[in-house]
Amino acid sequence: MSQVIEINESIDQVFDIDQERCIRCASCSSIAPAVFYIRDDAALILRQPLDSDEVEQCEVALANCPTNAISVSTRY
Repeated sequence: MSQVIEINESIDQVFDIDQERCIRCASCSSIAPAVFYIRDDAALILRQPLDSDEVEQCEVALANCPTNAISVSTRY
């Protein structure tokens, strides 16, 4: 499971990456570089989105993930 570093309480979506499914294609980090980071073995979440623009970027990254490794849930 990814480590959550920063959370904006007004954003109710929480993104996560399944490390087993990630193939390190870097699609997510190219779409939302402030949120996603690619390391040697898999992508990880640097922090949760802080505003609606970053949420939109994360949703685009989720839609473009070829292995469906990114998931989103509602915090509340």
